This record gives sequence, C-alpha cells and structure tokens, in this order.
Amino acid sequence: MKKNLLVLLLSSVLLLGGCNTRNNNQSGSGGQSGKQSESETGDKKIKEIALKGSAPDQIYVTEKVATTALFEIRANKGQTLKTADKKVTVTSSNPSVLKVENTGAVITTFLNALSAGTVTVTVQSAIQEDAKLDINFTVLPATFDRQANCLQDVSWENVDLEHEADEVNPYVKTSADEGVNHQFFFRDSYSDRCYMESEITFYSEKDGNAHLPKLGFIFSTNEINDTNIKSVSFIYLNTDCRGGNDTYYFLQYNEIASGVWGWDYPDGTPLAKSYAFYKYEPGVKKAESFKLGVVKEGYNYHVYFNDVYVKSIKTTDVGFSTDKTYTQAAPTICGMFDFKSEVKYANYSFTTTESVVTSKIPAEPDFTNWKGE
Repeated sequence: MKKNLLVLLLSSVLLLGGCNTRNNNQSGSGGQSGKQSESETGDKKIKEIALKGSAPDQIYVTEKVATTALFEIRANKGQTLKTADKKVTVTSSNPSVLKVENTGAVITTFLNALSAGTVTVTVQSAIQEDAKLDINFTVLPATFDRQANCLQDVSWENVDLEHEADEVNPYVKTSADEGVNHQFFFRDSYSDRCYMESEITFYSEKDGNAHLPKLGFIFSTNEINDTNIKSVSFIYLNTDCRGGNDTYYFLQYNEIASGVWGWDYPDGTPLAKSYAFYKYEPGVKKAESFKLGVVKEGYNYHVYFNDVYVKSIKTTDVGFSTDKTYTQAAPTICGMFDFKSEVKYANYSFTTTESVVTSKIPAEPDFTNWKGE
C-alpha cells in the first residue's frame, strides 16, 4: 500500500508523508559523497546538498511538491551561508512527467506531477558547481485529482491507493480511525453534462457517530457567484439518525456554500440553500455493497441505484430560499466523498461521452416526492 505521501498544495493543507528508503546521488566537493575533510573543502562554503529524511520517492499524478521540503544545504565547517549562498536551480530530466514550476510573489519552486513515469530532479547550487543533488522519482498514475479540494478536514493519509488506477477492478479504501473526511474528484471532470458511477461499501464510522454515514457523490463549482461563494452539492445515502439503526436509505440532496459549514439546515440561512431527501427502500446495511450512479444534466440530476433508475431532482425546485445563487447549472468537478468513515469505492468511472450521458437520461424523469424538513 502506498501511503504517507508528501502532498504540499499552494492554497490548501500540507500533508507530510513518512520516510522512504532511497538511493539518490549526493555530489559534494570533487563529486564525492559523505563527509569531507577541511583540506578537501578549502574555502568552499557548501559542504553538500543533502536529501531530507521525509522526502518521498513516489508521488501521484496531479500532486505538487515544494522542493524546499526535499533537500537542505549544509555549510562547511567555519562557513556561514547567507540567503544568496543558498540559491539553487532545479531541473527535471523529463518535464512531461515532472515539471519544475515557480509560483507566487515570493518565488517558491514546486514539482508538478503531470504523467506517470520515472524522472531525475537535479538541484544545483548557484555558487558552487560541485554542490548538487540528484533525486530519483517515480510518478504513479492517478484517477483522482490531489489538488481539487472543497471540504474541511480532508486527508489522503491512511487511504489505500495502491489499486486506484488499476485497469481491472480499481478501488480505494478509506479509514475511519483518524476522524477525517475524504473526497475523490475525478481528474479532468469539469463539466455540466456527465455521468459517474461507483460501487460503494460502508464499513464503519468514527466513534459510532449517529449522524453518519454520509457518503456518495459530490459536485463543486469553480464559478464564484455574486456573493463571492462557491457552490457545493451532494447526492448521497444518509442514515436515519433518529432511528438509531444500521440501515441508511435516505437518498439526499444538499447544496451548501464552500468555505463555510452548515448541514441539514433547510431554513434559508446562507449556510445551506437547498436540502431535500427521498426515502429509498429497502436501504443498505453496513458491509453491504451497492452501486450509485448519477447523471448531471445542467440543473437536473438523475440517480441510479444498482443500475436501476430511481429518481430525478431539479435543483431549482428544492431551495428553501428565493435566493437561487447557489443552485448549480454551472460546470462542476465531480467525485465521491464520505465523512469520517471507512468506505471502499470500487469500479468507479466518469464520462462526458454524449452517447453514454444521453442513454442514462430517462425519457420521463420522475421529479416527485422529494421532501424537505
């Protein structure tokens, strides 16, 4: 299982992975590695550019890694390194696999994983030719975008990603132990007309939380409305928390404002603009796999359960406020989510192929029997 990856994002939470055993080349004075005597170093300021112990040797497509987290510059005995002495150039042996980028007002160098493959990144001192470091990376294929984020308290740590991009029976599995949320947005999924599906198995929730599970599909806009807030929608199965049982059968729709939090508030507050549910019998129990499919057709969503059409929802019909600024007809990024739960997502897919999308839109959509509380 490839866990504990280093994920450093530009505007998001920093996730630091564990140590990996590596055989990277560290070149010091005279191209040698290891300790150097004073007679060998002379007046040279830099002893070596050394690999940090927490640096990863494997990352996934769509990950970005800050190079400052990969290496450190060590001074020779009796030398003091000023800021100008620490300047380096960073190059990639294959920019189509791992691209070097400079970002921000204060220039920070990042490695942007673009495609699967192996690559060597070279860190070269700007003041001392023989001070450099070669770092070998393997970039792994990925189905899900590591940069896309719209939930709070999201973590990729302790998620089984080993079979994420398998051609046959792909899956990812989350853990409830850490009490964090999970989201898996499909790469290049920005669309207002698409279909996605996944087999889903729910095993447990963090500390027996009566309001969980909440798990299913998530849609997030990149558009910012006139109140400067993005819109996030969810179509998911929910537990009957008042019933206190292990069956979850509320097919539910929520739309909220990204960046603030409010759940199950159908009173027209700014936190939750739309809220509706449909009780789907007989429901699903723990460790029981089911297949969820959703067509997004502008304002309309059409929901499938175990390949059988169940219900459609017109988002403009379920708002509890006359203010419809959050309601999504705009393109969204699309994926799966869960809150603080152990869940397996398997055999997932996303498509914008028109023939597939059209075939999943029912001839006579049923928009009835959605309720608010």
